[in-house]
Amino acid sequence: MDVKEMEYWMSKSMGGYTREELQDAFDKICNQENWKDCIEATIPTSEYRKADVAAVFFTGGGLEIVAERGDVLDVFGYGYYHHIGA
Repeated sequence: MDVKEMEYWMSKSMGGYTREELQDAFDKICNQENWKDCIEATIPTSEYRKADVAAVFFTGGGLEIVAERGDVLDVFGYGYYHHIGA
């Protein structure tokens, strides 16, 4: 795989967001003691797509919606350790 092809696939995995945007979104949802642990967070409904893409980008798996409460969502993600089989 050449550099251009790698850049293409990296940009596809980022869902149209920059790495900085994904990092900001992930910082809001990740476990603050260990980012590799499961994700349990409450986020505005409007931020779900970016948070889901960020979870996939940094942990290898997306978010599940656990509950919808008005304009916020409770979400869960299995985390990096789970997705790498640790």
